[in-house]
Parts: sequence; structure tokens; C-alpha cells
Amino acid sequence: MNTSYDLRSINFGFARAETERTEAPSLLREGYFDEQGLTKSALEGPTFLYLGNKGAGKSALVNHLDLELQNRYNSFSTIYQLEDFSFQNFSKIIRGDQEPEAKFPDAWAWLLLIIALESLSRDEGVWHPDAVSYNETVNSLKQMGFMPNSSLRHIANITSRKTFKLTIPYVFESSEDFASIDKVNDIPMFVHNMKRIICSCRTESNHIIMLDGLDDILTTRSVQYKSLGSLVFEVDRLNDLLKQNGVKLKFIIVCRTDLYERISGANKNKIRQDKCKYIDWYQNPRNPDRSLLLDMVNKKTNFGGDFFRAFFDFKISGTPAPKYLLEQTRHTPRDFLTLMRKIAEVQREGERLTPNLVLSGARIYSTDYFVGEVEDELEGYTKSRPPKDWIEFIGMFGKRRISTRDLELKARHLKYDIDEMYAVLRALFECSAIGTVVNSGNGEHYTFRYRNRNSNFVIGNDISIHVGLRKALNIP
Repeated sequence: MNTSYDLRSINFGFARAETERTEAPSLLREGYFDEQGLTKSALEGPTFLYLGNKGAGKSALVNHLDLELQNRYNSFSTIYQLEDFSFQNFSKIIRGDQEPEAKFPDAWAWLLLIIALESLSRDEGVWHPDAVSYNETVNSLKQMGFMPNSSLRHIANITSRKTFKLTIPYVFESSEDFASIDKVNDIPMFVHNMKRIICSCRTESNHIIMLDGLDDILTTRSVQYKSLGSLVFEVDRLNDLLKQNGVKLKFIIVCRTDLYERISGANKNKIRQDKCKYIDWYQNPRNPDRSLLLDMVNKKTNFGGDFFRAFFDFKISGTPAPKYLLEQTRHTPRDFLTLMRKIAEVQREGERLTPNLVLSGARIYSTDYFVGEVEDELEGYTKSRPPKDWIEFIGMFGKRRISTRDLELKARHLKYDIDEMYAVLRALFECSAIGTVVNSGNGEHYTFRYRNRNSNFVIGNDISIHVGLRKALNIP
């Protein structure tokens, strides 16, 4: 063990992949750890949906892909963000008296096909058997203000305006499809013709379009979940259509697991089975030497040896340091790398790395990072009180394990809303800030969502507060 190593000299990256790409792109390019084969599956084969918990590395994946593809002469890639997307304007894209969810597929197809043509229009190697139709379609989209370099929000905002009118390419107007329709508002017919145009495009280059930012969509409105469900299913249909017609263009979506589970649709499980990968870092911490997170840190830091043997070859309260570190997290790269940065912050120049320093860093991690992450997770679930109040409510008991009966009694005494309390508990369980204590024939066991993504919050089971949150709540 060499405890004289200075952790502050190690670049552990940033909490946001976008910041890391700007400040230290090599960490996302050469330092990207891909033991799960995510990059290959995105570029080859049918997988288009990547699910993971918050902080699992979904944005890191798309930014890594984008950086990789930018270095290839025969590849085009674009990342589109949905974090500021207006679902209110989106619902106005297709006009008429239909229910909103009946309009969603065509509305998403409209947006997706526009950005597909945007990507293809940048490719000088594209060949089309009807070049006039292709060029007129691209030019009409430019005239409507959708190209170049438009965001999905921008396209939706323009289309939703009452003053918006379609610019119909001459070749569309002369077709039988447009003989007797409302040429101002019939987006579905325009969508039909755009599909026809794109399916005839040929190029030697690969086009990858990635949709990110769904983590920021926190809502209690079911219509938004229906809209997101339509997005997933429309991407699936378009990818199949493009593949069947030999078009080298693919859409990719990264999405939180819990968000995907809330959407509705008959084909949701089929997509999950055939065209989806989970970004899952959890492995039993009893054998930390086999942890993917430890391997990830070795790759990211480019240390040139066994990072944890060099820095953390000691025990903390009888527990091997790597195992202790893993237990502070929800087994995501964001949690684990943030913990490393917080420990580095408390180490002084020339100071030996000791168990006490690790404990100090873990406390800062809990108070400065973990509790803030949990508060963010509760946005959209609380109405009567801010998230901070609910976290303090959990901490009032001063215990690691609390019965839901005691929680309910305390909430009633304080005149807290009981239904909201259970909504908060479910949200805390979804983000693994709490687990539940389950009684079985083999005794009691603790279950957290990050350990088993199929586990559910059950009213009546005791809750267990995650160790990463306890220090912030002054729970021993």
C-alpha cells in the first residue's frame, strides 16, 4: 500500500457528461469503459433503447458515441435534447378533434423525419433516384424554418403556431396524395411523403441520431407518459422501416428505467426483450474486486495499475475500503465518481490517505451531493410541501429502519398529506434512496431498486434508509 498518492492529481471527470465533454473530452473518448458492449450494440443490430437509473451513464454513452463517430469520415451523428421540450406545444402539432394520444404517432414522425432529413442533407454522398423530389423536400423544410440546426423544441414550437402553414414541394402537389387535402394543415400526408423520400436515399455513410434529456421530464400528467410511449414506438417503427429499405440511418433513445416503466403500449415488453439494453452496474459488493465500477475507475483514470490497491488497500471499521466505498453508492458511475472527488477534496498535499479521510469525504458526499440528488428525484411528486421537507421528515426518526405505520402516525400528527407521503416513499424507493425490509420464509432481507430492478415498493413493509443518505440526516 502506498497511501502517499495524492487523489487530487486524479481527474475523475464531472457529474454531467456534457460538462465532461467540454472540459475533458478524452475521459469520454479514451477513458470510456464499455464492458457491457453498449457502443457496438448501438452501431450494429436492432438495439435502439438504452435504459438505466439516473447517473448510470446514459448521457455518457451518447456523448461517447458522438465523439467516436465524429472521427470517422463515413459517419454522421447528432444528439437531440428533450430536456426543454414543450409537450404543450407538441400536442398542438396535429390539428383536429381527435384525442391527443391519437395524434402523437404522426406528430413524433413529423419531428423525427425532419431531423432525419437534416442529417442526410449534410451528407454529400447521398444519392436519390428522384433527386428533384429529394431536393425540393429538403428546401421546403428550410423554407419552413426547420433547417439547418433546429432543435426538436424549435420544430414543435413553429408547427404548433396557429399561423403555421406547410410549404408543399411542387412534386407533392402534383401527386394523387395531395389532390384533395388541406394543404395547409395535413401534416400526416406530408409525413407519408417524407417517409417515401427517405426510404429511397442511398449513402455509404452511417447516420446515428440520438435522443437524450428524458431524465429531466418529471411529471404527474399521464398524457406526457403517453406521448413518450408514442415516441419509443414511433422510433421502433421508423428504425424497422429504414432497415427494411436499406437506409443507413438509426435513431437511439436513452431513458430512465422508471420513466419507461410508466409509459403505456402493447409492444413495450417486446421492445424491452428484443431492442433494449440495460445500463446496469450492480454486482454483489461482497466481492468488490469484480465490480464493474472499480474497473470503470481504473479505465477512466488511466492510472497504469490497480488504482484501488494503490490508494485504498486498507479497512474502514473492519470493512475493506473498496467494499465500503461501494456501499455508499447506488452503484452508478455518477455516485461512485462523485464520492472519489469528495474524498480527494479533503486530502491535503503530502497527507496520507487514511480511513478517517475516507469517512470525512463520505460525509461531504452525503451532505453536499447525495441529499441534493434525492431532492431532485422528488421534483414532480410533491405538491403540498417541497422535497426538502419530506427528506427532513424521514430524518426526524433518527433511525436506519422505520415502519410505515410509524411514518403514517407521524405524518398525521404533523398534518402532512398521507397520499403524498406514500407517493414520496415510492419515489424514494424508485431512486434507491430507501429500500424495503421483506419478510420471507428464510427470514428478513433488504431490497433496493438498484439491486433488483423488478422489486416494488409495498405499503406495510418497513423502509431502510440508504447508507449514502444517513450521514446527511445524522443517522448513525
